Amino acid sequence: MGTMRKVKRDDVIEAVLEIILEDGPDKVGAIAVARKLGTAPQIPYKFFTGREEMLDAALQAIQQSVVGSLLSAERHAKTPLEALRIFINQGAELMPFISVIPRLLISSQGGGDSLSALARRVGEREAEMERHIRRILTEAQADGQVRHDIAPHEMSRAFLGCALQMYNHWARSNGQVNVKAEVEAVWEQFHTKVAT
Repeated sequence: MGTMRKVKRDDVIEAVLEIILEDGPDKVGAIAVARKLGTAPQIPYKFFTGREEMLDAALQAIQQSVVGSLLSAERHAKTPLEALRIFINQGAELMPFISVIPRLLISSQGGGDSLSALARRVGEREAEMERHIRRILTEAQADGQVRHDIAPHEMSRAFLGCALQMYNHWARSNGQVNVKAEVEAVWEQFHTKVAT
């Protein structure tokens, strides 16, 4: 008789993300998650009270990955601008998961308090990301790497806007665009605008 593998909270979140990517947020539920994990239907309830908590955990996991990617880029870069270039390239690898966020928000429209709070949390995390990028650009200005006639908060919005356009283009094409080429195009557009 085979033994059932031990399921962890992260396994459940990964299964939720896979379901969202493959079938959409509406298909997330304890039975679907358990089926994806190959385990008993009650197992997801060891970690979450229901669908709303599972969706919230999936969103948090995506956003933590994005913020973690930016912080990692800063640690490995020699200059602030290099950190942003590393980050936007890493963002390309996170593209399928970033594309989940709009689907989660759409699914939360008219939902319960927990689901409608997803939009608020997305906004908070985007504001956190913008603060990080603004700080990096302020450092770049102090180093003479970017123009001094544009405020860092304006440049950070432009950078995030370029990145979002890239993600939207990728999502609209069902993942058929050349991500590396898109990243380079976005970077060149941004770099040309801000470089000295």
